[in-house]
Amino acid sequence: MGKMSEKCPVCETECHMGTTVCPVCGFADKLGINREWLNLEDGNYWLKTVVKLKRIEWEAVLTAKLEEQKQREQDRVKRKPPEPCKSFSINIDYSAGCANISWTHSLQQRISYRIIRKQGTDIPANEFDGEKLVDDTNNTTYQDKTILPGHWYSYAVFAIRNGKFSSAVGDTVVYKKRLKKKKFVLLVISTICALVAATIGPLLPFFKYEIFGPKNEAGTTTVTGSSTDTSDTQESSAQESADASNNQATVSAKNSADEGSASSDVSATIQPTRSITIYILTYDLNEGTGTTPTAQTVSNGTSVALRSGNGLTRSGYTFGGWNTNASGTGTNYAAGSPFTINKNVTLYARWDKVSTPPVITINAQPTNRNMTVGGISGSLNISVSVIPQNTNLNYQWFSNTTNNNAGGTAINGATSASYPIPTNLIAGTYYYYCIISATGGATSHHSRVATVTVLTR
Repeated sequence: MGKMSEKCPVCETECHMGTTVCPVCGFADKLGINREWLNLEDGNYWLKTVVKLKRIEWEAVLTAKLEEQKQREQDRVKRKPPEPCKSFSINIDYSAGCANISWTHSLQQRISYRIIRKQGTDIPANEFDGEKLVDDTNNTTYQDKTILPGHWYSYAVFAIRNGKFSSAVGDTVVYKKRLKKKKFVLLVISTICALVAATIGPLLPFFKYEIFGPKNEAGTTTVTGSSTDTSDTQESSAQESADASNNQATVSAKNSADEGSASSDVSATIQPTRSITIYILTYDLNEGTGTTPTAQTVSNGTSVALRSGNGLTRSGYTFGGWNTNASGTGTNYAAGSPFTINKNVTLYARWDKVSTPPVITINAQPTNRNMTVGGISGSLNISVSVIPQNTNLNYQWFSNTTNNNAGGTAINGATSASYPIPTNLIAGTYYYYCIISATGGATSHHSRVATVTVLTR
């Protein structure tokens, strides 16, 4: 009989003396050992073998439990959404005209990202709430080059793992395009200088300056114009005031922008001479593509050279100058020609449709004929089609001394699709062909040679 042990011989769990069933692995008296633990040192080979088998069985049970626990943990991780990304930032690169987005990688494994964008100030609430810019990317930076000036955009980044999305991490940004103020200020300055130069000389006792603006009670006329390219909003104003006692007038212009980063004021005091009215000549591409020519500011009755159409294109058309009507039914003006302005005018690009020459197709060629002297009859016929169908076709039949459809002699009066074979032919071989042409620059076509063989009786 083996002596009692304080440990289970199978799982080696510490047990109280006299315990008959192990509380962990369940090893008991099923081996017929009087409910006592086995002493493996007593040399009983049979008992040692049974305990060894029980230990193997127990280790398998432990391994299965560990695998099950590991699988439960993996399933729990799969069901759990990934952690959101960190350190999200966004800024506008005005030199490149894009929004730069960046964030920090999640510490979790097998993570990718989706970027969602919306116009406005509401950050996307979920992975479908907006426009999908990029999906399943492993990068942590992105450049959005499709933004438009003057618009608000809201971005959100979602981490993805096993088809699960994290909560949104994002921000909102507005694209304010830098305004080109210098060019506008120079235009105002040049306009004022032109007015100053034009009004030198005391021709009238009072100066009047007007640019289509109603005078207020103080006797000042103000004009306000705008130039907008989706996001820019800039205003210009020109003012004049008259001092009747000093017989002088002051003209001033101001350029300002909503960004408030720069403004320019220009003023000039001149001796009043005469009334001047300023008009603006603008250009419209009229369905064409290219850079719209710059508008021209001209005083009343002044002649200017019209802008060229260099770089302007339209598919299927050629640039033909400018017209006072978009439909082309107004007055035509060639590019570079002088144009006198007496009101605000918009000229439209005139487009001349590119003509396509007609296309001739020979559907049926004239056929060879065998005849006998005294029995000659019939005609040589050719079938032709042309596109466009209303194009006029011209036919000319030729005779030749060789089997060749070039270098023959034109037959007088043979100008239709059918040529009657002469009935007075003597025995011999004769060669005929037809040349078909059309108006509108179509390429002429030569028919194949038709051989007429005349035999004696």
